[in-house]
Amino acid sequence: MVRPLRVEYEGAVYHILSRGNQGEQIFSDDGGDKEYFIEILQRAVQKYGIEVYAYCIMGNHYHLLIINAGGRTHKGDALYRVELRELSAEIPWIDGPCLCR
Repeated sequence: MVRPLRVEYEGAVYHILSRGNQGEQIFSDDGGDKEYFIEILQRAVQKYGIEVYAYCIMGNHYHLLIINAGGRTHKGDALYRVELRELSAEIPWIDGPCLCR
């Protein structure tokens, strides 16, 4: 059975968390992957009209506080696109879906 969509409010702050399966590392220790993730996130901000209030990027997970300021998209859809279409497709060391929400 499919869960109903969460009610979202324009201008509300949302906490987004994504981590590697079974604690798997999704960012390398050299920092380059984290910087690249921030670049991808910046593109999502411009494309989907979200604002990033704060973020924390660890080796095996990240946290985002976002505001759906533009109201143009469901916040989960925007971040899901960042993860699966951009991050997984563009970072070669991610072999298949290793992110979970």
